[in-house]
Amino acid sequence: MWKEHLAFPIVTGSNASLLSRELGAKLTGRHITKELFPFSYHEFLLLKSLKADEDSVLKYLNIGGFPEYVKQEKDEILQYLFEDILIRDIAVRYGIRDEKNLQRLALYLVSNVGKLITDNRLKSMFGIASTSTIMEYLSYLEFAYLIQFVPKFSYSIRKQLVKFYCIQ
Repeated sequence: MWKEHLAFPIVTGSNASLLSRELGAKLTGRHITKELFPFSYHEFLLLKSLKADEDSVLKYLNIGGFPEYVKQEKDEILQYLFEDILIRDIAVRYGIRDEKNLQRLALYLVSNVGKLITDNRLKSMFGIASTSTIMEYLSYLEFAYLIQFVPKFSYSIRKQLVKFYCIQ
């Protein structure tokens, strides 16, 4: 009965400043985090009224699962989302002055999903002075939920190159 009278505020947002890792530190013990990811294949099928077959899999892989883009299929939506993540959630937040190289790196990554990468190779490709800068940029992209890294299996840590995938 007492639960009926409680009111709980709900904080939502997609800005990196509201990411659960930091919100949890500020509201220790007083929050429940629910992360929402883009539509799954099943949710995509439901929204588009499609049946599960090869064509719908290819359509899902091509369109992705960002709700507004799935509904409208306007390329500007993805462009604005990409720019917002890079500029507002990463460059401004972390004080990155070299936005051009950050953008080039991010474009390379989203255009080459599933390929093996190394920090040294990326450093030389983009003319960035240090591997630590590349590693910072990669961690920012992952922290902002743009990409996700998956290590290649090997018993040798030296041989564990990293594959990455975009969150779509």
